Amino acid sequence: MQAGSNQELVSRFFLQGIGEPNPDIVDDIFASNHVLSSPEFGMDAERGTQVIKDAIEGFSTEAAGVSCTIENQIEEGDWVATSYTISEEQHDHMGIMISRIENGKIAESHVVARTVAKEDLEAHTPARGRRAFN
Repeated sequence: MQAGSNQELVSRFFLQGIGEPNPDIVDDIFASNHVLSSPEFGMDAERGTQVIKDAIEGFSTEAAGVSCTIENQIEEGDWVATSYTISEEQHDHMGIMISRIENGKIAESHVVARTVAKEDLEAHTPARGRRAFN
């Protein structure tokens, strides 16, 4: 990963913003008119950065022992795709965020994520994995 890359910018959000957790870096990383879409919001996208700050604050106050791991990242031009796991005491949140960078800030993000209880992860079997793709 080269310094100043789009990938590095998105990594800062996950590792410092969520992993530390530090909502103060949101304004440095995201455009003020950022557009966030997710099935969580239905057909309407959220605009601005407050929803991101609120999510980080939620992890900070409601979750014990939060950590964030970037599983994989791909940068292609102005776009960065990131698969990640946010771990806390009882749950893991696994997701993919696809981000568009404009003028050195994240201008648009599309997120699909799922929360999984730790005991569900321990019950993994090959048959269960096959069902996920069928």
